[in-house]
Amino acid sequence: DTQNSLFLRLVIYRDFGKLEEALHDLERNIDYVQNSTSFTQNERDSISINRYDELGNIYLELEDHHNAIFYWEEVRNHRLKEFGKDHLSIYQIEDQLAAAYKEIGKYEKAITYFEKAIEYYTQSNP
Repeated sequence: DTQNSLFLRLVIYRDFGKLEEALHDLERNIDYVQNSTSFTQNERDSISINRYDELGNIYLELEDHHNAIFYWEEVRNHRLKEFGKDHLSIYQIEDQLAAAYKEIGKYEKAITYFEKAIEYYTQSNP
């Protein structure tokens, strides 16, 4: 279907370093999903949040840390509501946020997120 084709093409663009093209396809993919009647609202939200995570990854590759942080904060907030604070996906995204905040010199915020991630991983893997 269109959604999967757009996503697969963006993966190819990303693999070949064509990040601007990947961003364009990803934004089109999000628009398509949000406007599609083929998905329930929960499915649209879930797919879009996963695409936001991917947007953050691409912006990180482009060294646009502010946009990466913007999208990852959206992902974190959504997943906190969906899964609660002790879910693995929360700590994975917090680890990504920590690295991005470090890159823009917001060390206190980076340390806070790194500490949360370390605490979770320590508790999960004694």
